[in-house]
Amino acid sequence: MPANKIPRVFCIGTSDTKLDDLRFLAESVRSHLDSFSTTSSLKVKVSVVDVSASRTKTDTNPTDFEFVSRKEILCHYSEAAADQLLMDRGEAVAVMSKALENFLTQAQKDDVLARAVSLEGSEGTALISSALRSLPIGVPKLIVSTVASGRTDHYLSRVVLSNAAAAFCGMVVGRVGRGGDSDGGGGGVEKSTVGLTMFGVTTQCVNEVKERLEKEGHEALVFHVTGVGGRAIESLVRDGFIKGVLDITTTEVADYVVWGVMACDASRFDAIIEKRIRLVPKIVCVDNSEKILIIFQVSLMRTTVVENKKFAGFIADKLNTSSSKVVVCLPQKGIAALDVKVFPHHKNDPEFVNALVDFFLEISTKSYIQCTPKVSTPESNQQIHESSVSKIYLSSSETVPRNLSDFPDARPETLQGTSVVLQQLKDQINRGIPIIGAGAGTGISAKFEEAGGVDLMVVYNSGCFCMAGRESLFADVELMMMIGGEEGGVNKFSGVQKFPTVGFYDGKFRQNLEETGMGYLLEVEMIEKAHMMGLLTAPYAFNQDEAMQMAKAGADIIVAIMGLTTSGSRGAKTAVSLEESVVRVQNIADAASRINPNAIVLCHGGPISGPREAEFKLKNTKGVHGFIWGIKCGEVTCRTGYHLHGPRVQIDFHQLKFHMGRQPLIIVADAELCREVGIKKFQDINNRSIPSPIAASPLHQKGLFFTRDARWSTMRNTILSLYQPSHLASLVPTMQSFIESATQKLDSSKETEDITFSNLSLRLATDVIGQAAFGVNFGLSKLESINESIDKIDSKDNNDDDQVSDFINQHIYSTTQLKMDLSGSFSIILGFLAPILQEPFRQVLKRIPGTMDWKVERTNRKLSGRLDEIVVKRMKDSGRGSKDFLSLIMNARESETVAKNVFTQDYISAVTYEHLLAGSATTSFTLSSIVYLVAGHPEVERKLLAEIDGFGPPDQMPTAHDLQHKFPYIDQALIFQMQVIKEAMRFYLVSPLVARETSREVKIGGYLLPKGTWVWLALGVLAKDPNNFPEPDTFRPERFDPDCNEEKQRHPYAFIPFGIGPRACIGQKFSLQELKLSLIHLYRKYVFRHSPNMEKPLALEYGIVLNFKNGVKVRVVKR
Repeated sequence: MPANKIPRVFCIGTSDTKLDDLRFLAESVRSHLDSFSTTSSLKVKVSVVDVSASRTKTDTNPTDFEFVSRKEILCHYSEAAADQLLMDRGEAVAVMSKALENFLTQAQKDDVLARAVSLEGSEGTALISSALRSLPIGVPKLIVSTVASGRTDHYLSRVVLSNAAAAFCGMVVGRVGRGGDSDGGGGGVEKSTVGLTMFGVTTQCVNEVKERLEKEGHEALVFHVTGVGGRAIESLVRDGFIKGVLDITTTEVADYVVWGVMACDASRFDAIIEKRIRLVPKIVCVDNSEKILIIFQVSLMRTTVVENKKFAGFIADKLNTSSSKVVVCLPQKGIAALDVKVFPHHKNDPEFVNALVDFFLEISTKSYIQCTPKVSTPESNQQIHESSVSKIYLSSSETVPRNLSDFPDARPETLQGTSVVLQQLKDQINRGIPIIGAGAGTGISAKFEEAGGVDLMVVYNSGCFCMAGRESLFADVELMMMIGGEEGGVNKFSGVQKFPTVGFYDGKFRQNLEETGMGYLLEVEMIEKAHMMGLLTAPYAFNQDEAMQMAKAGADIIVAIMGLTTSGSRGAKTAVSLEESVVRVQNIADAASRINPNAIVLCHGGPISGPREAEFKLKNTKGVHGFIWGIKCGEVTCRTGYHLHGPRVQIDFHQLKFHMGRQPLIIVADAELCREVGIKKFQDINNRSIPSPIAASPLHQKGLFFTRDARWSTMRNTILSLYQPSHLASLVPTMQSFIESATQKLDSSKETEDITFSNLSLRLATDVIGQAAFGVNFGLSKLESINESIDKIDSKDNNDDDQVSDFINQHIYSTTQLKMDLSGSFSIILGFLAPILQEPFRQVLKRIPGTMDWKVERTNRKLSGRLDEIVVKRMKDSGRGSKDFLSLIMNARESETVAKNVFTQDYISAVTYEHLLAGSATTSFTLSSIVYLVAGHPEVERKLLAEIDGFGPPDQMPTAHDLQHKFPYIDQALIFQMQVIKEAMRFYLVSPLVARETSREVKIGGYLLPKGTWVWLALGVLAKDPNNFPEPDTFRPERFDPDCNEEKQRHPYAFIPFGIGPRACIGQKFSLQELKLSLIHLYRKYVFRHSPNMEKPLALEYGIVLNFKNGVKVRVVKR
C-alpha cells in the first residue's frame, strides 16, 4: 500500500436498526487494533458504513467516529438512487448490495481498503455477503449474523461482537503487518502454488504428491472433486492464485457425461487451458459415477466401455486445444481401487506418485515441441515409471477433406453458389481485408447493412420478435421459419446458420438439455446435414470443444460468440471483458484451425459492440478473419463512417452549446450525434428535461413522458407489454367504426362548403384513443363543431353528470389552448437567471387570469379531479372486464408487485391522461397535414388513389384478420401510402424538439457535459437538412422509396419522428395503424381541395405539441 494512503477497516451494517451495535463494533475493533499492534507505525482508520435499505430516512451522522452515509454508498450505484430508494423492499436491497459492491471495489482500487466486517440479521446478511464476495481472496472479511442452520437461541451480544472484533483484528494486524495489502487478483500469492484434485480413493496418492511437492518448494492446495471442487480450482486459476495443476482425480468428467450427481460442466479444463498454466491430468476414477446420493451414502455405478470412450473423448478434445505444457498420465495397472485385488500397482503406489511429480517438474523447466499424439516409453533407468504410467504430449493437426464436388446429395446450383461465396471470402482474406458480417432482424437493418457495404448478411428468423420489441429467445424461431416459408415462398439464401440457443444456457438446465437429447449436438447434426447438401454453413461456437465439433461437421465459417451483444437499446449488461474475449476467441480459432485449417473464423457478440471493439479484437488475435455484428447492433450500422477495408468518413457534427442563465444547454442537430445521445449513451442521458411551467403540473410530472430513472423503466416495461399485436388488432373494428362516424358529415357537405378538417381529425382521434384508454365512447364525432365542447367547460351551468364526457371536454380545451405566452416565457427566463425568485413569481401568475400559469393551474386542477374520480370508480368496479388501457394497467398492477408499487392512483391518472393527449393531438395533427399536403399536389393524389383502389373492392375494409396477416407487409401492399405518411410527418414534424437531461457527466460530440445538462435533439432541423433531404421544402413522398438512392444513402437516424431509443414513443404502431385505416376510408370515398378562405402557407403555433394556428380548411369532393 502506498505510504501516503491510510488503510481503512469498514464496519458495515444498517444504522436504522443497529446503530448502537455498529458503534460498539467499531470501538471494539479500534481498541483491539491498538492492543494487538506491536508498533506505533501501524495506522488503520475504522469507518462505519451504513447500508440501510429501508425507506426510512437515516439522517444520523455520528461525530464520535468516521461515518459513511447510505447516500454516499448509493452514489456508487447512481445519482438518482442516492436521493430515494425504490418502494419495493427486495429491489431496494438489491440496489444497495450492488452499490456496496461498487463502493468496496473502488476502495480496493484506491488502495485504501484493509478489511471489512459486518453484523446483520437475515436480510442484511444477504445484502452484505453478496458485496463481500466481490473482494479478492486474501482480504479478511467477517460477517457476524443471527442467521444459522438450526436453532439460534444465542443472539448477537456484546460478548459475541467483542470476540468477533478480536478475531478480525488479528487478521488485519497480521496482514497489514506483513505488507500483504497488494491483493490485485492474487499478486500476493507465490507463483509456486499448485492445485491438486482428490477423491476418497485417491487420498493416499494426493497426500504423498502434496508432501513431495512441498519438499520441492511448492505450496499445494487440495480440492475435493464433488462437482464444486473442479469449479473452485479453475476459479483460482483464473484469478492467478494457482500456477500449476496436478489433476489427479478426473471423476467429475464421468459424472458430467453420464449425468452423475457430482458432475462438472462443459467448461472443465477451460480456465487451465486459457491461462496456459502447467497441467498434468491423471486419468483415474472415471470407471464409475456417483449416480445416487442418499444422505451419507454414495452409490457407485460401474461405467461401460462406450461411456469410457466418451470420457476419453471429452478430455482429449479439451487438451487438444491447449498451447501450454501438458502431460497426460495413465496408470497402466488400473485406474481405480476397484480394478485390482491386492493393489500392488494402482494409482496410489509410491512409484506412480513419484512419476506424477517428476513429470510436473519436468514440464515446469522444459519446452516440448508440438507434435501429434504419441505414447512415450521411459528409458531403462526409469523402469519403475515404465510400469506405472504412460506419458502423452498433445497437439493435433487433424484435417477434414474439403471438396464440395464430392457431395452427391448437393444440387449443382447450390454447390456452385457456395463455391463462389467461399472463393470471394477467401480472396478477400488473402488480400488482408477483414470480413464484415451483420445480422438483420428487421428490414431496415438489412437496408442499412447493405448500404454500408457488409460482406456477409445473416437474416434472423427471430426478426419478427425484434420488431415487436422482444428478445430472440422469446419463442420458437423454427416455427417462425416455417410460417415465413409458407408466406414468402422460396428465398435466395446462400446457406444456413443455426441460432445458438443452447449455448446461451448453462447450469442444470443446460445439462438437462444435453441429457434429454436436446443439446448442442443437434446443432452440430444440422450443420453436418447442411454441409453435405452443399450449403454454406456458419455456426456459432462458445468454446473450443464446440468449435472442434463444428469443424469436424464440415462448417465453412465458425463464429466465435461471446454471448449476447451489449450494444443497442436492448443490449445485454452482463458480458466478459473485451480483453478476456480476445483470449477466448483466439482459443476457439486455434481449436477450429487444428481440425480444419481452411475454416473461416469470425467473432461476434458480448463486448464486440462497435467498430473500435471489433478493430481491437482483430488486431490482437491471429487466424480470426473478421466479425459479425448482431441483432442488438441494428442501431450501430455500417453507415456510421466506419469500414475496416474502406475509407473513413469524417462526419461534420452540428451542435450548439450555450447556457440559459445558469442552466447548461446543448442543442444537437446531427443524426449521428442523436444516435449517440438516444441510444449509445442512453444510460447517461436517460431522463427528459422538464421545462417550466409544465414542471408544476402533476399530470405531466407523473406520466411516462417525464417520469425518471427506475420508476420510468418499470412503467415503460409494463405499458409496452400492452401494445401487443393482438391487442392492436382488436382495435381495428373500433377504429373503423369511429372513422365511419366521423366522416358521415362529409356525405352531406357541399363542394362549396368549408370543412375545418383539423377539427374533424381531432374529434376522430380523441374518440379512438378515448375508447382505447377508458373503454368509453365520447361521441365527439357527432358534434357539429369543436367549439361546442369548449363552450361546455366555460359554462357555469354545466350539469353534465357523465364524468368521462366532462373530462374529455376539458382535455380538448387543454390540448388546443395551452400556448406559451409572454408571462410563461418570462417565468422560464427568471428560473434560469434567479431560480429562487421563480416559484414566488409563478404563484403570483397563477392568480392573474389569462396567464399561462393560470391556465395550467386551472385546467390541470379540473383534469386531476376528474381523472381521480374515474380511476377510483374503475378500481371499485372489479367486474368490469374491459380491454381498454386503464383496465389493462390495473390488471398489471394487481398481478405484479413492482407494478403495484409504481402505479399508484396518481400515477395511473397521469399516465392515462398522457395517453389521451399523445394519442389524439399528435395523430390528429399528422392526419390533417397529410390531407392538406395531398390536396396541394395532384400527382401525389393520383398515385395514392390508384394504390388504395388496388388494395381491394371498394366495400372491403381491412379486418382484424387482415391486420394480423397483411399489415406486416403493408409497406409492400400500400407502399406509396406509407411514403406519403412519412413525408407528411417530415414536412410537419409534430414534435420538432426532444429534450433530454444528463444523469451524470458524459462526453458528447467533443464536449464534456456536466450532470444536469439539458440536451435538446432538434429533430425538426434534421428533417429539413438538405444533406439528407434534398429540396427539403418540397413535398415529395418518393424520397422514401426504398429503391431510390436518396433513401439508401440517407443516414438511418436522419428521420426519427417518434423519437429515438428506449425513450421513443411507445404508441407509434397504434398511431400508424389509425393513420393507415383513416386514409383508406377517406380516400375511397372523397378527395379534398384547399379552401380559398384558408391562409397559405399554414400558420403554426407551438404549445405542448405543434398545432395549426387557424386550422386546416378544405372542401370535400365525392368520388
